[in-house]
Formats: sequence, C-alpha cells, structure tokens
Amino acid sequence: MYKNSIKDLTFNFTNEPSGEVLEDLMDIMSSSAKKNTVILGGRGSVKLGNVRGFGDIVLKEYYRGGFIGKFNRYYFLKSTKSRPQIEYDFLVEANSLGLNVPKPLGYIIKHNLIYRGWLVTEMLNSKWNLANLSMSDEERTRLLVHSVVDQILKLIENKIFHVDLHPGNVLVDEDNTIFLIDFDKARYFSGTKNKLRDLYLHRWRRAVIKHNLPEYLSEYICAGLRKNF
Repeated sequence: MYKNSIKDLTFNFTNEPSGEVLEDLMDIMSSSAKKNTVILGGRGSVKLGNVRGFGDIVLKEYYRGGFIGKFNRYYFLKSTKSRPQIEYDFLVEANSLGLNVPKPLGYIIKHNLIYRGWLVTEMLNSKWNLANLSMSDEERTRLLVHSVVDQILKLIENKIFHVDLHPGNVLVDEDNTIFLIDFDKARYFSGTKNKLRDLYLHRWRRAVIKHNLPEYLSEYICAGLRKNF
C-alpha cells in the first residue's frame, strides 16, 4: 500500500497516487452525493467522478444509521482496522478468489482514532441491480440467478460471510455479468459451510419477502445452494 497525507487526510492506495489523483479525489469528496432511488439500492453516501490516471471511480463514505446516527452520523472510533480498510481488504481477497466485485483502488481516512472514512473503487458499467431487474425482465433475471449461485458458492467455500448480501447488492452490467457489492460488514465465518449457507439463504429470502420481489429469486437461490451443501 502507498500512503500519502494531506493535512488531516490519509490516502491509502494499491498503486502510488500522483498529486493530480489526490487533487481530483478531494474535489469529488466535496461534491454532492448520488442518491439511490431503485429498489434495495442501498443507503450509502456514494459519489461518482473521474480521476486522472484512474478513470471513473465510486467514492463511498461510511456513516451511522439508527439512533446513534442522529447525533453522530459520520465519525467512528477506530479499534484495529477502520471500516473502509476492512471492506478494501475483503474486496482484495474476493478479487483474488475469482469473485466478481468492484476493483478496489484504495481508501481514505480523515483523522485517526476518531475518524471519517471513504472507500475508492472502480466504477462498474452497470445500470441495474438484481432486485430492480427482476421487476421488469423475468427471463433475463432467471438466467442471472445461476451466476449469483456460483458467486455465493465461492463465498461459502472460502468461509466469507457477506452479512448484507441481497438482490440489491448484486449489480448487473450490459454483458449480463453480475457483481457483488457492499462488503462493509463482511467477516470470516467460523462455523460449518452448511450453517453459512443457511445464513445466506435467510438473509436473501428476508429481502425478497420484505420488498415484494418475485418468489423465483428465492427458489432458484435455495435450489442451487442446497444442491451443493
């Protein structure tokens, strides 16, 4: 990792960033966030932009929800690793295992012990998530579900628990390639693979029911995972 500091910001990147890169990133950080309006589009504060030498990127800021978020929305207490570093590390690991995830470029920390954090990834050429697509194109969605099963099987085989994996966190590009996103709460699982499978099935089905998504989204995932574990 390459580390650069400017005032109270620390930039941690896979490849050494130039001054132009840092300048562009700071401009994006000061821009307005993109709001998600699609089904299960997530609540994250996401900013899009172009960085010289890096191309189009997504800048994701971490924030608190719930009651605490009303008083302290953006600051966290650092223990061992910061939230953006944890997600960055999981994306690096997932990419090395052949999973389809956004390419991680780096992460940014403001201050240290009590910090704000951002993750920087390459922008995906995707216009849909699986939840949104399932409401408009059943035939295409049914074909894509098989790819989702393959990706979840890789997670299970490597004992990675993507705590928040649901149809909204599966992006689809124009070539029908699916990508898993939002590894913010991911962790390594110490139980059996069958138990991990059941956790994935429970989280997925809960989202399908809550957001009135087509039942086949659950049926295909369930059949595919139970066939293997």
